[in-house]
Amino acid sequence: AMGERRLEVLAELEELFAKRTRSDWMSRFEDRDVCVGPVNDFAEAFVDDQVLHRDMVVKSEVPGVGEFRHVGNPIKMTSAPKDLIRRSPPGLGEHTDEILEQVGIGEADRTKLRAAGAV
Repeated sequence: AMGERRLEVLAELEELFAKRTRSDWMSRFEDRDVCVGPVNDFAEAFVDDQVLHRDMVVKSEVPGVGEFRHVGNPIKMTSAPKDLIRRSPPGLGEHTDEILEQVGIGEADRTKLRAAGAV
């Protein structure tokens, strides 16, 4: 059946990739016609040439948290305003009631869900 050796192959690949650093692997692919890129952590994402070149570092203000940086929309349109983000990312649970109401869960049931610790 398809995927019988999946875990075995994944283990082999993991072992193989662990033998070199990420920069070593990237340099091996540099002159080849393959679609490959590094997986960046947060700090690396904010200094990545593609992120900086496309002016994608956005600062937002979140109530109770303060200002923080995040990667913005990569889609740029010449006719659209530069700052398409008009509000900050939501806080944890900020839209819970709104979403539950949209899917048909009434106030009484939302109260029960909250009491049960489900939301």
